[in-house]
Amino acid sequence: MSRHDADQMVLDGVQIAYTDGSANVTRIKRVDGHISWRYEPVSRQQSSSGFYSGGEAAEGRMSFEAFDTIWEKMSALLDAEGKEPDGSLRMGVGWFHIRIKEDKRSFMVESSKALHEFEVALKAACI
Repeated sequence: MSRHDADQMVLDGVQIAYTDGSANVTRIKRVDGHISWRYEPVSRQQSSSGFYSGGEAAEGRMSFEAFDTIWEKMSALLDAEGKEPDGSLRMGVGWFHIRIKEDKRSFMVESSKALHEFEVALKAACI
């Protein structure tokens, strides 16, 4: 068994919830060899300004290649910039909640070039 195959087995059952600084949530779930995503945007009624909308809700399947890119970027953010959550959701901050089977991990990342690159990759993966 290759290292890649072993990594894929470990990641089966992973769930990721990413909340951007506007409170839009993207959920990714990898179960039984399938990867699905769901985008849960903030509505105008939910936004603090009463004007902002995160767009339309959406869901679909994600390729393994796209998942690997998201996982690598997220892991790099955790290692380089991840902070313990402080309980506040604010503009420019990304929140990550990761669950692999029974293990859970949460962290936040302040606005940065790497966070922006993660968000671009996430958007590209969720089409």
